[in-house]
Amino acid sequence: MDMNYLLRRFFEEDHLDNPEDFFECGNCIAKKPKGCRAVKEFFVKDPPPVLLIQLKRFKSSGFSYSKNASPIKNLEEIYLDNYVVLTGKFR
Repeated sequence: MDMNYLLRRFFEEDHLDNPEDFFECGNCIAKKPKGCRAVKEFFVKDPPPVLLIQLKRFKSSGFSYSKNASPIKNLEEIYLDNYVVLTGKFR
């Protein structure tokens, strides 16, 4: 596993299928009283010259946590080109 894989996973679309997370915009409420599914997506607006990444290395299973000991390949340089959005490019 390497940092590029982890970045792709972090920035991929997250479909919020739980009815409690449904989005209620004017168009959706008229068609569906409970709203519609939302998609959450992260972008970087102004990439910093120095990027500090903190990894969540624990996973929960019920009431206990275990450490994820998988090694992560460190990269000398990380390119955020695919994750940077220019002003006015939001959907």
